[in-house]
Amino acid sequence: MQKKMKFVFIYPLGDAEASEINKPASTFAPPLGILYIASIVEKQGHEVEVVDARGKKLDKGDIKKLIQSTDVVGITIPTFSLNSAKKIVDAIREFDKEIFTIAGGPHCSIFPEGILNFMDLNGVIQGEGELGIQAFAEAFERGDLSSVPGLYYKENGKIKRGKPSETIADLDDIPFPSHNLVSKYDYGYVSDFKIFNNKFTSMITSRGCPYRCSFCNRDLFIKRNYRQRSAENVLKEIEYVVSQGYDGIIFVDDNFLLDKKRTERIMDGIIDRNLDITLIVEGARVDSADKELYSKMWDAGVRMISYGIESANPDVLNFYNKNITLDQVRKATNLANNTGFFTTASFILGAPFETKKHFENTINFACSLPIDFVEFYILDYRVGSDLWKDAVNKGTINKDDFFVRACKENNLSNFSLEELGKWRKKAYMRFYLRPSYLFRESIKLIKSGNLNFLKASFPIIAKI
Repeated sequence: MQKKMKFVFIYPLGDAEASEINKPASTFAPPLGILYIASIVEKQGHEVEVVDARGKKLDKGDIKKLIQSTDVVGITIPTFSLNSAKKIVDAIREFDKEIFTIAGGPHCSIFPEGILNFMDLNGVIQGEGELGIQAFAEAFERGDLSSVPGLYYKENGKIKRGKPSETIADLDDIPFPSHNLVSKYDYGYVSDFKIFNNKFTSMITSRGCPYRCSFCNRDLFIKRNYRQRSAENVLKEIEYVVSQGYDGIIFVDDNFLLDKKRTERIMDGIIDRNLDITLIVEGARVDSADKELYSKMWDAGVRMISYGIESANPDVLNFYNKNITLDQVRKATNLANNTGFFTTASFILGAPFETKKHFENTINFACSLPIDFVEFYILDYRVGSDLWKDAVNKGTINKDDFFVRACKENNLSNFSLEELGKWRKKAYMRFYLRPSYLFRESIKLIKSGNLNFLKASFPIIAKI
């Protein structure tokens, strides 16, 4: 009979926000990857605790308590949390040299052996972790990890590999995430403000992405293998989430609206079940905008939608391989605004050939759109993205540089990092300090009765 074990799963804070080991932050959505893994382990009869270090201060004392009477510690490692994760692992080893510590997540999928050499882990799982963790518990008790799919592990000082990673063909076969394990945290924050006063969790209804934006490295290991859950399976999880006390759901797919007929079936199901929930669509492409669909989404409870627009310049959009047009951007944002959605959008400054004229075009275009909340980012070359690969091949950046800011200092922009920062500040000033913007948001506030619409912009305005 399999021994019951205790698993602790940790999601670290990003390196940019980390202080000492970690500090709490207002968080948009829970760590779904961990919650899927936790669900598998729970169904095997093991005890599981999940710690989201973005929402709870995590110091060495906390780590010491966490690992007491624990058999296995698991850590998710995105590239932007690499050093933060290492601090957690170092703290674990300070208190316990023997406890089995395993990692997964995006960076582990790209550099499984590199992670094992960089920090004192016992193993990492590459790719989708559900099948790997399912086989892990039994193999761990048996003392032979060679049969675990996607596992790289250390044995007698050498790195060994288990069975090859496997991709899950039918996403409906995966148990729902253990949402209840993070019920103590408060999610749904945008720039330190909650737009909607709901108890939020998140859902992903598809995996992978059929698009190839050149700056993107999300789901790198599986992005070319796009799969989606059935509408019926999604609706079952929504009902389960509501039964757990949640009244807000964030859909975090790369493009939730890719299959419009499936989206309609999900919205129809919510309406038919008379579920009173607030929905946020985090990933929506502008070329998926549809008046009838948006209307049905509103009736089902969608109140916020986010777009990645990136630029107002066709040559920059082509460089990013966005495959969208400015007319599609105008149509989508106007339709979203007319429907009543709170709209957010992102723009990127700093493509290698961009000039002041490019920046002016993007800022003016952003100001012309009926967007409620906007983020202007400076371009980063992220490990595994097509931009990163091209720069490595050209020798512009080193293959060990995982996260490189596009600026003159790095030979990746016409502007210095200081100049790009000034343009970013200028973009925020022009967008948020317009009388027309403040008037429009005030009208929206009055119509919706939601003061948070206007509050969401305050942290940005305060930095100007």
